[in-house]
Amino acid sequence: MSFGEWGSLAAFLEQVADSLEGGTVMTVGLSYVPVVDDGMLLWEFAPERRPEPRSLFDRALADPVMAAPGRTTSHATLNDTWPSGYDNFCLTFAQALDEAELLRRFGAVPETRRPRWREEAEIPDQRQDPRVLLPVVRVGTHGGWAFGIEEGLHLFEGTREEVLRRVSCGTRAVSVSYWADGTTSVSLFDNGELVTRYDTRPPVPYGARDPFEVFPGLPTPVPEPTPEQRREQLLAVCDAVVRRCGIPLPPPGLEGELDSARILPLLPDNNFGLPENNFRTPVPDRFASLVDAATPERLRRVLAVQMSSLATETGLDTYDEVTAALSLLSEEDHPGVTDDSALDLRLRRVHAEAQVIYTDWNDRSVWQERAMAARAMADALNLPAREALGLVVGCRQGPRWRQEFRKQLTDD
Repeated sequence: MSFGEWGSLAAFLEQVADSLEGGTVMTVGLSYVPVVDDGMLLWEFAPERRPEPRSLFDRALADPVMAAPGRTTSHATLNDTWPSGYDNFCLTFAQALDEAELLRRFGAVPETRRPRWREEAEIPDQRQDPRVLLPVVRVGTHGGWAFGIEEGLHLFEGTREEVLRRVSCGTRAVSVSYWADGTTSVSLFDNGELVTRYDTRPPVPYGARDPFEVFPGLPTPVPEPTPEQRREQLLAVCDAVVRRCGIPLPPPGLEGELDSARILPLLPDNNFGLPENNFRTPVPDRFASLVDAATPERLRRVLAVQMSSLATETGLDTYDEVTAALSLLSEEDHPGVTDDSALDLRLRRVHAEAQVIYTDWNDRSVWQERAMAARAMADALNLPAREALGLVVGCRQGPRWRQEFRKQLTDD
């Protein structure tokens, strides 16, 4: 009787015994290494270093200029026809900012800044032309507010908490978004803090204040609204925002040519759960008591070693900005990730590469692993070591990371 590639059960068991005795790799479809940790035998996956993935970032910067449409700029006002023609959009307003500052806070790529017509902001067909998604934000000013509009089927930057915190720093920001399924949402941020959030789906309390108190006149959500009810809800939301903030909805000039740029999206927060719960990835339970007992100095050293190993495993250490930051990670007063620094831009670019769907599977998986390492690195630099360790060790790929981690936490 044959037993796969081993020929017999005896041959298979002999290789298992050899692997257990020598701690060597055994391949059963994939490669595994026997590891003993805390009295438990584990067969850990042993990944091989894969080739450098292809980058699709530069292709995203290719941006042919269209001939100007044969029409004049439209000065739209809230009327009985709007939002006809706007099936999926997000309008973000920031008080007392200009166009340049709003674009910067969104995360604009400076070399892509130029006036664009509405048609030029469309996202290319990613199936036909895979590339990194660098969405376009078109901006203007009116009535003391800067505004940015996004359109398309991608995740709008103006709906993300990370973006609205940055946009509202030192001022107020309001985001109004609308989707073809009829969902209308509003967010209000004040100096980097969420004040309230509302949408027309069944309400969930969110933010420090009740949205119906902040924006009197918001419509009560209607289950399964008709197309006419969806439009009425949007107009009612806009009316409530106009009354509360004096924001023009819609702002003038949306149909015309506006200042704009492509956006390199900000890194997402690593809050895996409800933001109000501030949930971070914990270290595995078997290490929790060791982490609790460790001094801050030891935890910083452990974090630096673990993050360096993760960067090597994922190829994140191929970037000079990363290696420079890793060398400082064990210091008590190491710098964090500064907005728009060389390191911040590198980590954001790596994360953007991982969002490309229609590309080679091997390339995509490498970028995804590297992107998680980038997020872990941002945590390692910005958070106390005790809070950052969970995500870092959770992303480790080396089969013996548990043994290394335990030794680093306990050795004198």
